[in-house]
Amino acid sequence: MPKQPKSQHARVDVDHERLESQGSEPKGIRVSGVRLPGFRLEAQRQSAAVAKSREAGEDQSFVDAVSDRDWM
Repeated sequence: MPKQPKSQHARVDVDHERLESQGSEPKGIRVSGVRLPGFRLEAQRQSAAVAKSREAGEDQSFVDAVSDRDWM
């Protein structure tokens, strides 16, 4: 009999337990409406606005500094 795939909730629980055991504090972010018409265009518009701001370089430096790429 084939093994039943784990639910998304079960996979997230396993990932959170692993991260917690490594001393991390996992957080979740929900983005509503990602399948709605116009979502992609609005996300692109906002990204472009942030990239053009005077603080873009400083903002990106902050994101780079706090980003942990080991989990990828």
